[in-house]
Amino acid sequence: KTPPWNARLAFSYWFPGYALKVANFAEWPTYSAKRRRETLEAFADVMRDGSMPPWDYRLLHPEGALSPEEQAAILAWAEEALQREAGPKSGGPGTPGRAPSNAPSTTP
Repeated sequence: KTPPWNARLAFSYWFPGYALKVANFAEWPTYSAKRRRETLEAFADVMRDGSMPPWDYRLLHPEGALSPEEQAAILAWAEEALQREAGPKSGGPGTPGRAPSNAPSTTP
């Protein structure tokens, strides 16, 4: 199937796989604790500032914008996962190598 003409205007067309390089839940167990925390913090940040999905995607797919409820759910998930990564209150590490149990689905 040929992509629509406007698909070539999106950032994701020119840089395919970029999002998977940033966060690929299939590879989550291989991430260092630092990378997992940074990734979860990035998820939380883009939900707080409203920059997800990216503007170029929303321009071509206005129906792809997240509702306030969806943004809140993703933010809550990221914050909960960050707390699990931090581990027990004693400051010990969380369970290394486990993808967040409530991670958003990567399948359509």
